[in-house]
Amino acid sequence: MKEYSCPKEQFLRDVGAHELTVLRDDGVDRHLRFRKPGTWCYGFDLITWSGHLLITGDCGSFLFRRLEDMFEFFRTDRKPKDELHINPQYWSEKLIATDCNGRRGGAATEFSKEKFETNIKRWFDEHFEEEIKNDASLDEADWNYEEDGEQRALKVAERKACREAIWDAIVSDILYHTDNPHQAEQAAYDFENAGFNFQDFYEVDNTEYTFHFIWCAYAVAWGIKRYDEAKAVPVPSDAKAAA
Repeated sequence: MKEYSCPKEQFLRDVGAHELTVLRDDGVDRHLRFRKPGTWCYGFDLITWSGHLLITGDCGSFLFRRLEDMFEFFRTDRKPKDELHINPQYWSEKLIATDCNGRRGGAATEFSKEKFETNIKRWFDEHFEEEIKNDASLDEADWNYEEDGEQRALKVAERKACREAIWDAIVSDILYHTDNPHQAEQAAYDFENAGFNFQDFYEVDNTEYTFHFIWCAYAVAWGIKRYDEAKAVPVPSDAKAAA
């Protein structure tokens, strides 16, 4: 199961005491409020109208647009009854607006230092994978036909030293700057050492979904599920008679 910046268990703790208040329920025009009585902490509203769904509250605001009834859109990713499932990649493609409150900016994704470092190391390892494999081979068929054992050992040592020098340069010229996303990525694009570079690295995704977007994605799925459960509760026969 994929790990997100906001664990599902944390979200469920945050909303454990939340109650549903239906402020409007008129076809696709809905206004649902979820909050713990007496506090707005981690409270949120789900508001829908034709083709749109807005979640807004303590963890930010995100506006989605896709189907006439957006509850139907989010229900399509629903898993077995007791599992709370989200689809951040697909759902984020339907975002048309996010909040911009001067503190977080409301983005659905942000630069990930850990992901960037992993991608840099993977790029380096994949580039030298065959060279390292051949250097480690004891089969003379993999050697340069002009090399004897002593010459090969020297060449292998030279290549290893070159790789280590390139990696040291990567650490100092790129990874040293990971606290500044723009500087780190630009350093990768500009890097050149002994013929090694990160050509086309701009196509690599070095972002991850923000805590607030993942929290709100869970909130949308959870809120719709609570709403559906409330709508499915049968009205007692004595209540019907009293009405």
